[in-house]
Amino acid sequence: MIHRLRKVISNLCAFVNAQNQLTLPFLEECEVRDLFKERMTELYDYPKYSCYAFSEDGEYLAYGTSASGSDWVEIHFLRVEGAVPLEDHLERVKFSCMSWTHDGKGLFYNSYPDQEGKSDGTETSTNLHQKLYYHILGTPQSDDVLCAEFPDHPKWMCGAEVSDDGCYVLLSIREGCDPVNRLWYCDLQTTPQGITGLLPWIKLIDNFDAEYEYVTNEGTLFTFKTNLDAPRYRLINIDFASPDQRNWKELIPQHDKDVIVFATCTFSSYLFVCFLHDVKNVLKMYRLSSGEELRTFPLDVGSIVGFTGRKRDSEIFYYFTSFLSPGRRYYNVALLMNTLCTYRGQLVKC
Repeated sequence: MIHRLRKVISNLCAFVNAQNQLTLPFLEECEVRDLFKERMTELYDYPKYSCYAFSEDGEYLAYGTSASGSDWVEIHFLRVEGAVPLEDHLERVKFSCMSWTHDGKGLFYNSYPDQEGKSDGTETSTNLHQKLYYHILGTPQSDDVLCAEFPDHPKWMCGAEVSDDGCYVLLSIREGCDPVNRLWYCDLQTTPQGITGLLPWIKLIDNFDAEYEYVTNEGTLFTFKTNLDAPRYRLINIDFASPDQRNWKELIPQHDKDVIVFATCTFSSYLFVCFLHDVKNVLKMYRLSSGEELRTFPLDVGSIVGFTGRKRDSEIFYYFTSFLSPGRRYYNVALLMNTLCTYRGQLVKC
């Protein structure tokens, strides 16, 4: 398999080199080439903003950096007040989650074991045996706690997410790019001594029949976005106290035409659900307790490419982009008012 892949890469490089030898002499003689390059640089060289994941109390920030387009990431930490860098530094990170426990002591992340050869993004070998760790702030990576591993399934990858109330950690396990996952969880209240080793996972869904994405929970009643019997997705409620599938309840049904892109809970009792309607995104607000649709927010033709808003927050922020709006535009919504305000816009030189 590796030999075949190397042969494909070799053939591809030879093709690219041949194309360059043919085209570069013509491009270098083009009188307007520099004009196009200058203009394209003006159009794309504008300020770009993004958001980061903070600890629950906002005291710390963890962020990842990568070099030269590599999938390998190094995680760094800051104390937010004064933007003070911390000594904590995590390596061998790839395709990773980053989820803080609510006590702010540390976070879950994914890492791969050391391997022979290069690990700079140019390697052609397959990464196997991804593991889930818990890093405690102020300690070296060598002391990180192994929380989940799958020695019998080397291709499995996972991501951990701490629930909105901080009482549970949910583990989504995948084996490829298909929209399916296993779903395990751990009640952190059953670990009174803290996270000290492999967690006592409860296998809520232990097959690859459908996809389940955590939205929120009220105690043991959890809301998930799923494509189970719904290729355009729907929202369902599962009570961990009675998890048999016969007891699952549908909260928001699958739409006849539109696809649910994401769903999140904000301001304690409201769901914000983004649909793909034809070629544009539609953002709607629902009541968490009943699934009642409350309003549709005014959006131009375009896409929501980022959304933030915690369950305890009374505001949401989302990024909107379109062919007429450059990059990302930040909006702020006052949830109890029908107002939509631009939080930060971006300008492009015309």
